[in-house]
Amino acid sequence: MRKTHKKQAEDFIRLLEQAHLEIKRFMEKQQNAVAADLLGQCQEGAIGLGNLIEKEEGEDFPTISLLQSYCEQTFHIYEELCQEPQAINPDRTYKSLKKSLIQIENSVKNDIKVRLEVVFMPYKAAMWDSMESVWDAAFRDPDTKHCTRIKQALPLTPSRNACSVFIFCNYFPKAVFLVTSVFSS
Repeated sequence: MRKTHKKQAEDFIRLLEQAHLEIKRFMEKQQNAVAADLLGQCQEGAIGLGNLIEKEEGEDFPTISLLQSYCEQTFHIYEELCQEPQAINPDRTYKSLKKSLIQIENSVKNDIKVRLEVVFMPYKAAMWDSMESVWDAAFRDPDTKHCTRIKQALPLTPSRNACSVFIFCNYFPKAVFLVTSVFSS
């Protein structure tokens, strides 16, 4: 998952934490309709977060099942609030939601790995020697196992007046994947 998406997930979890406090407060004031509405919004947000994680990490990812359980939990609390509001305990409800949220937060923090995309852009094959050690380190380092390495050869115009563009693709080592594209001005 990209760093920005992981940060969005972490920020949303903090937002849910604040919403849970508000739900508890509304329940204590017997404003159950407002608490139920906020629970519904929490559930909708959790579904959106689940869709994001599923898109990035796959449907069998551990955080997905935790979010599904959370959604079921919010639905049951919502039903209780609408049907038997006097039977529900605000403190117990808050602690239950908090426990689920801690599990989700830990899963996001520990299970989701940030994927880096590193682009190497040599302008000619002779300059590759200075980048090759960094390229290899990105491949071998266990901290960068979620690293996509891309090598993009920059086009070189032989002279200022020349209309042709030359890319030194054939001069790079064959073992290194090279992305080529046509640059237009």
